[in-house]
Amino acid sequence: MLACPGIVRFPGERRHGPIAGSSAIGLPFPDPPGGGVAMRMAGRYLGWISFALIPASGVALAQGAPARPLLDGMDAMQTSLAALRPEIDDATISGIEFDTSRGVWHFRLDRDISKAPASLEVTLDEATGAVCARDPAVRQCVAQGSVAAHLGEARVRRAAQQDAVLHPAPDLQGMMVALVRYQATAKDGYVRANRMPLYVSMSWPDSGLQRDLSADAIRQLVDTGLRLFPGSAWPSGKAPMQQRMRMNVGLPMRRPDGDYDVQYGFWCGDLCASWHTAVLRHDARGWHVLSSNMEAIS
Repeated sequence: MLACPGIVRFPGERRHGPIAGSSAIGLPFPDPPGGGVAMRMAGRYLGWISFALIPASGVALAQGAPARPLLDGMDAMQTSLAALRPEIDDATISGIEFDTSRGVWHFRLDRDISKAPASLEVTLDEATGAVCARDPAVRQCVAQGSVAAHLGEARVRRAAQQDAVLHPAPDLQGMMVALVRYQATAKDGYVRANRMPLYVSMSWPDSGLQRDLSADAIRQLVDTGLRLFPGSAWPSGKAPMQQRMRMNVGLPMRRPDGDYDVQYGFWCGDLCASWHTAVLRHDARGWHVLSSNMEAIS
Protein backbone atom coordinates (compact mmCIF):
# COMPACT_ATOMS: atom_id res chain seq x y z
CA MET A 1 0.00 0.00 0.00
CA LEU A 2 0.97 3.63 -0.34
CA ALA A 3 2.10 5.19 2.91
CA CYS A 4 1.02 8.50 4.38
CA PRO A 5 2.46 11.48 2.47
CA GLY A 6 5.70 12.86 3.81
CA ILE A 7 6.51 9.91 6.07
CA VAL A 8 9.18 7.42 5.10
CA ARG A 9 8.98 4.09 6.86
CA PHE A 10 11.78 1.58 7.22
CA PRO A 11 10.11 -1.82 7.72
CA GLY A 12 11.77 -4.08 10.23
CA GLU A 13 14.56 -1.76 11.30
CA ARG A 14 15.20 1.41 13.26
CA ARG A 15 16.87 4.17 11.32
CA HIS A 16 17.36 7.84 11.95
CA GLY A 17 15.57 9.25 8.96
CA PRO A 18 13.81 8.96 5.64
CA ILE A 19 15.09 8.75 2.14
CA ALA A 20 14.63 11.47 -0.41
CA GLY A 21 14.99 10.18 -3.93
CA SER A 22 17.11 7.39 -5.16
CA SER A 23 20.46 9.05 -5.49
CA ALA A 24 20.17 9.78 -1.82
CA ILE A 25 20.47 6.09 -1.08
CA GLY A 26 22.51 4.92 -3.92
CA LEU A 27 19.65 3.12 -5.61
CA PRO A 28 19.27 3.04 -9.38
CA PHE A 29 16.18 5.17 -9.13
CA PRO A 30 15.45 8.59 -10.64
CA ASP A 31 15.20 11.55 -8.30
CA PRO A 32 11.82 13.23 -8.06
CA PRO A 33 11.59 16.68 -9.60
CA GLY A 34 12.94 19.50 -7.49
CA GLY A 35 15.80 19.88 -5.04
CA GLY A 36 15.55 19.63 -1.25
CA VAL A 37 12.63 17.99 0.46
CA ALA A 38 11.28 18.12 3.99
CA MET A 39 10.38 14.94 5.87
CA ARG A 40 9.89 13.67 9.38
CA MET A 41 12.73 11.78 11.02
CA ALA A 42 12.22 8.37 12.57
CA GLY A 43 13.33 7.30 16.03
CA ARG A 44 14.25 10.02 18.52
CA TYR A 45 14.89 12.70 15.90
CA LEU A 46 11.44 14.21 15.45
CA GLY A 47 12.35 17.45 13.69
CA TRP A 48 11.85 18.18 10.02
CA ILE A 49 14.75 17.65 7.65
CA SER A 50 15.69 19.56 4.58
CA PHE A 51 18.87 18.87 2.72
CA ALA A 52 20.53 19.24 -0.67
CA LEU A 53 23.05 16.84 -2.14
CA ILE A 54 26.03 18.22 -4.01
CA PRO A 55 26.90 16.18 -7.11
CA ALA A 56 30.43 14.87 -7.00
CA SER A 57 30.97 14.24 -10.70
CA GLY A 58 32.94 16.72 -12.75
CA VAL A 59 34.53 18.41 -9.73
CA ALA A 60 38.28 18.72 -9.31
CA LEU A 61 39.26 17.03 -6.05
CA ALA A 62 42.20 17.48 -3.76
CA GLN A 63 44.82 14.74 -3.80
CA GLY A 64 43.75 11.88 -1.53
CA ALA A 65 40.06 12.84 -1.53
CA PRO A 66 37.61 10.25 -2.88
CA ALA A 67 36.61 10.51 -6.54
CA ARG A 68 33.03 10.66 -5.30
CA PRO A 69 31.44 10.12 -1.90
CA LEU A 70 31.37 6.55 -0.64
CA LEU A 71 28.11 7.32 1.17
CA ASP A 72 25.05 9.20 0.05
CA GLY A 73 23.66 12.12 2.01
CA MET A 74 21.01 10.21 3.93
CA ASP A 75 23.37 7.36 4.80
CA ALA A 76 26.01 9.84 5.98
CA MET A 77 23.48 11.58 8.20
CA GLN A 78 22.01 8.39 9.65
CA THR A 79 25.32 6.70 10.42
CA SER A 80 26.77 9.88 11.90
CA LEU A 81 23.89 10.32 14.32
CA ALA A 82 23.96 6.64 15.30
CA ALA A 83 27.70 6.78 16.02
CA LEU A 84 27.77 9.93 18.18
CA ARG A 85 28.42 9.49 21.90
CA PRO A 86 26.93 10.92 23.96
CA GLU A 87 23.75 10.76 21.91
CA ILE A 88 22.22 13.98 20.64
CA ASP A 89 18.68 14.86 21.74
CA ASP A 90 15.85 15.74 19.36
CA ALA A 91 17.00 18.23 16.77
CA THR A 92 16.23 19.75 13.39
CA ILE A 93 18.72 18.78 10.69
CA SER A 94 19.59 20.91 7.68
CA GLY A 95 22.15 21.50 4.97
CA ILE A 96 23.80 18.12 4.51
CA GLU A 97 26.58 18.55 1.95
CA PHE A 98 29.77 16.84 0.84
CA ASP A 99 32.99 18.88 0.76
CA THR A 100 34.77 17.42 -2.27
CA SER A 101 38.04 19.17 -1.45
CA ARG A 102 38.28 17.52 1.99
CA GLY A 103 36.24 14.35 1.51
CA VAL A 104 34.04 15.35 4.47
CA TRP A 105 30.27 15.34 4.96
CA HIS A 106 28.84 18.11 7.13
CA PHE A 107 25.40 19.14 8.34
CA ARG A 108 23.82 21.27 11.05
CA LEU A 109 21.78 20.29 14.12
CA ASP A 110 19.51 22.89 15.70
CA ARG A 111 18.15 21.94 19.13
CA ASP A 112 15.81 23.58 21.59
CA ILE A 113 17.13 26.94 22.77
CA SER A 114 17.25 25.54 26.30
CA LYS A 115 20.02 23.17 25.20
CA ALA A 116 23.65 24.19 25.40
CA PRO A 117 24.87 24.51 22.75
CA ALA A 118 21.65 25.02 20.83
CA SER A 119 23.35 24.41 17.47
CA LEU A 120 25.96 21.84 16.47
CA GLU A 121 27.97 21.27 13.32
CA VAL A 122 28.40 17.57 12.51
CA THR A 123 31.17 16.29 10.26
CA LEU A 124 31.96 12.82 8.91
CA ASP A 125 35.42 12.27 7.43
CA GLU A 126 35.23 9.55 4.77
CA ALA A 127 39.00 9.00 4.90
CA THR A 128 39.09 8.12 8.62
CA GLY A 129 35.46 7.49 9.55
CA ALA A 130 35.69 10.05 12.36
CA VAL A 131 32.41 11.78 13.31
CA CYS A 132 32.35 14.98 15.35
CA ALA A 133 29.45 17.11 16.61
CA ARG A 134 31.16 20.44 17.14
CA ASP A 135 30.10 23.48 19.14
CA PRO A 136 30.62 26.26 16.55
CA ALA A 137 31.41 28.77 19.28
CA VAL A 138 34.43 26.93 20.67
CA ARG A 139 35.20 24.59 17.72
CA GLN A 140 35.37 21.57 20.02
CA CYS A 141 33.63 18.20 19.68
CA VAL A 142 30.87 17.78 22.26
CA ALA A 143 30.12 14.27 20.90
CA GLN A 144 32.26 11.93 18.81
CA GLY A 145 32.13 8.56 17.12
CA SER A 146 33.42 6.46 14.23
CA VAL A 147 31.78 4.94 11.16
CA ALA A 148 34.95 3.28 9.86
CA ALA A 149 33.32 -0.17 9.73
CA HIS A 150 30.36 1.18 7.78
CA LEU A 151 32.68 2.87 5.30
CA GLY A 152 34.46 -0.45 4.84
CA GLU A 153 31.14 -2.05 3.92
CA ALA A 154 30.46 0.81 1.51
CA ARG A 155 33.78 0.14 -0.23
CA VAL A 156 32.81 -3.50 -0.64
CA ARG A 157 29.46 -2.47 -2.14
CA ARG A 158 31.17 -0.10 -4.55
CA ALA A 159 33.54 -2.84 -5.67
CA ALA A 160 30.54 -5.10 -6.27
CA GLN A 161 28.88 -2.40 -8.36
CA GLN A 162 32.02 -1.95 -10.43
CA ASP A 163 32.28 -5.71 -10.94
CA ALA A 164 28.62 -5.80 -12.02
CA VAL A 165 29.44 -3.28 -14.75
CA LEU A 166 32.62 -5.05 -15.91
CA HIS A 167 31.13 -8.57 -15.71
CA PRO A 168 27.35 -8.28 -16.22
CA ALA A 169 25.13 -11.11 -15.07
CA PRO A 170 23.49 -13.22 -17.81
CA ASP A 171 20.03 -12.58 -19.27
CA LEU A 172 19.29 -9.17 -17.78
CA GLN A 173 15.88 -9.10 -19.44
CA GLY A 174 15.03 -12.38 -17.73
CA MET A 175 16.10 -10.92 -14.41
CA MET A 176 13.72 -7.97 -14.85
CA VAL A 177 10.94 -10.37 -15.81
CA ALA A 178 11.52 -12.39 -12.62
CA LEU A 179 11.40 -9.25 -10.43
CA VAL A 180 8.24 -7.88 -12.06
CA ARG A 181 6.52 -11.25 -11.79
CA TYR A 182 7.50 -11.56 -8.14
CA GLN A 183 6.19 -8.09 -7.35
CA ALA A 184 2.95 -8.77 -9.20
CA THR A 185 2.23 -12.10 -7.50
CA ALA A 186 3.89 -12.14 -4.07
CA LYS A 187 1.62 -11.67 -1.07
CA ASP A 188 3.58 -8.57 -0.06
CA GLY A 189 4.23 -7.39 -3.62
CA TYR A 190 4.29 -3.61 -4.00
CA VAL A 191 3.02 -3.83 -7.59
CA ARG A 192 0.30 -6.28 -6.56
CA ALA A 193 -1.04 -3.65 -4.15
CA ASN A 194 -0.56 -0.73 -6.56
CA ARG A 195 -1.66 -1.88 -10.00
CA MET A 196 -1.15 1.17 -12.16
CA PRO A 197 0.64 1.40 -15.54
CA LEU A 198 4.26 0.36 -14.90
CA TYR A 199 7.27 1.65 -16.86
CA VAL A 200 10.30 -0.60 -16.37
CA SER A 201 14.00 -0.11 -17.09
CA MET A 202 17.43 -1.03 -15.77
CA SER A 203 20.09 1.55 -14.87
CA TRP A 204 23.85 1.30 -14.82
CA PRO A 205 25.51 2.90 -11.75
CA ASP A 206 27.10 6.33 -12.21
CA SER A 207 26.04 6.68 -15.83
CA GLY A 208 23.05 7.65 -17.89
CA LEU A 209 22.91 4.22 -19.53
CA GLN A 210 19.56 2.47 -19.25
CA ARG A 211 18.04 -0.65 -20.74
CA ASP A 212 14.29 -0.87 -21.28
CA LEU A 213 12.18 -3.89 -20.49
CA SER A 214 11.92 -5.41 -23.97
CA ALA A 215 8.78 -6.09 -25.97
CA ASP A 216 9.46 -9.83 -25.68
CA ALA A 217 9.79 -9.54 -21.88
CA ILE A 218 6.50 -7.62 -21.73
CA ARG A 219 4.81 -10.41 -23.70
CA GLN A 220 6.15 -12.97 -21.20
CA LEU A 221 4.41 -11.04 -18.42
CA VAL A 222 1.00 -10.69 -20.09
CA ASP A 223 -0.46 -13.30 -17.71
CA THR A 224 0.17 -10.95 -14.75
CA GLY A 225 -2.50 -8.57 -16.00
CA LEU A 226 -0.13 -5.62 -15.57
CA ARG A 227 -0.06 -2.75 -18.02
CA LEU A 228 3.67 -2.73 -18.78
CA PHE A 229 5.74 -0.31 -20.82
CA PRO A 230 9.45 0.28 -21.46
CA GLY A 231 10.90 2.87 -19.11
CA SER A 232 11.81 5.21 -21.97
CA ALA A 233 8.10 5.49 -22.84
CA TRP A 234 7.45 7.40 -19.59
CA PRO A 235 5.08 10.24 -20.63
CA SER A 236 6.42 13.77 -20.49
CA GLY A 237 3.00 15.38 -20.06
CA LYS A 238 1.51 16.85 -16.89
CA ALA A 239 -0.94 14.08 -15.99
CA PRO A 240 -0.94 13.30 -12.24
CA MET A 241 2.01 11.08 -11.35
CA GLN A 242 -0.24 8.76 -9.32
CA GLN A 243 -1.78 7.53 -12.59
CA ARG A 244 1.41 5.70 -13.49
CA MET A 245 4.49 4.25 -11.83
CA ARG A 246 8.12 3.78 -12.73
CA MET A 247 10.21 0.75 -11.78
CA ASN A 248 13.97 1.13 -12.00
CA VAL A 249 16.23 -1.88 -11.50
CA GLY A 250 19.95 -1.96 -10.72
CA LEU A 251 22.54 -4.33 -12.15
CA PRO A 252 22.76 -7.68 -10.33
CA MET A 253 25.75 -7.72 -7.95
CA ARG A 254 27.26 -11.17 -7.45
CA ARG A 255 27.44 -12.43 -3.87
CA PRO A 256 30.13 -14.72 -2.43
CA ASP A 257 27.60 -17.60 -2.44
CA GLY A 258 27.02 -17.20 -6.19
CA ASP A 259 23.58 -15.59 -5.92
CA TYR A 260 22.93 -11.94 -6.77
CA ASP A 261 21.85 -8.84 -4.86
CA VAL A 262 19.62 -6.49 -6.84
CA GLN A 263 18.48 -3.06 -5.71
CA TYR A 264 15.36 -1.64 -7.29
CA GLY A 265 12.70 0.96 -6.64
CA PHE A 266 9.29 2.30 -7.58
CA TRP A 267 8.28 5.92 -8.05
CA CYS A 268 4.93 7.51 -8.84
CA GLY A 269 5.44 11.01 -7.44
CA ASP A 270 7.32 13.07 -4.86
CA LEU A 271 5.59 11.29 -1.99
CA CYS A 272 4.93 7.96 -3.66
CA ALA A 273 7.98 5.71 -3.72
CA SER A 274 9.57 2.59 -2.29
CA TRP A 275 13.06 1.06 -2.27
CA HIS A 276 13.82 -2.67 -2.26
CA THR A 277 16.69 -5.17 -2.17
CA ALA A 278 16.23 -8.65 -3.62
CA VAL A 279 18.34 -11.80 -3.68
CA LEU A 280 18.09 -13.71 -6.95
CA ARG A 281 19.58 -16.94 -8.29
CA HIS A 282 20.35 -17.78 -11.89
CA ASP A 283 20.51 -21.38 -13.08
CA ALA A 284 19.74 -23.44 -16.17
CA ARG A 285 16.02 -22.65 -15.75
CA GLY A 286 16.59 -18.91 -15.59
CA TRP A 287 16.18 -16.35 -12.80
CA HIS A 288 14.46 -16.98 -9.47
CA VAL A 289 13.70 -14.46 -6.72
CA LEU A 290 14.81 -15.98 -3.40
CA SER A 291 13.80 -12.99 -1.27
CA SER A 292 12.91 -9.32 -1.54
CA ASN A 293 12.83 -6.79 1.28
CA MET A 294 11.38 -3.29 1.26
CA GLU A 295 14.00 -0.94 2.69
CA ALA A 296 11.87 2.20 2.77
CA ILE A 297 8.57 3.66 1.61
CA SER A 298 7.19 7.17 1.30
